[in-house]
Amino acid sequence: MRLICLFMLLFSFSANAEDMKSIKSIDASVLAFIDELSNRNGIMVYSAPIAEGECWGTVDSCPDVQLFVVVTPQALYQDPQVFQLPSSKGWEFIRWNENNSFTVKTSIPSNNIEPKERNKWTAIEYTVSVRDGTLTYK
Repeated sequence: MRLICLFMLLFSFSANAEDMKSIKSIDASVLAFIDELSNRNGIMVYSAPIAEGECWGTVDSCPDVQLFVVVTPQALYQDPQVFQLPSSKGWEFIRWNENNSFTVKTSIPSNNIEPKERNKWTAIEYTVSVRDGTLTYK
């Protein structure tokens, strides 16, 4: 199943989304570091850093991480859709909610960040809703 999802990310998809960015193409280097955060009812949530690298003491020195949501339609002969949230320094899956929605929050890597920098950083929580081929977040 993971191989199918990775294969889908290589190709262009058209999708309607209100607030969430639809993916047109993806760099192959992203696929090398992709991590499945959760999977339920045809909705798959993945994170992947935009580049291989480490943090060098500050949060800004850490590579950005992209969050991808793949939606597989329940009906036959419909193409899967891939969406992307804005990049962050990391992502953590929190929970599945009712009605095909879920909660994620931004995070920072656990290593190589100075304590003073870590204390200044604040996580942002997003609720993502999947309905009728569109995704929204708030």
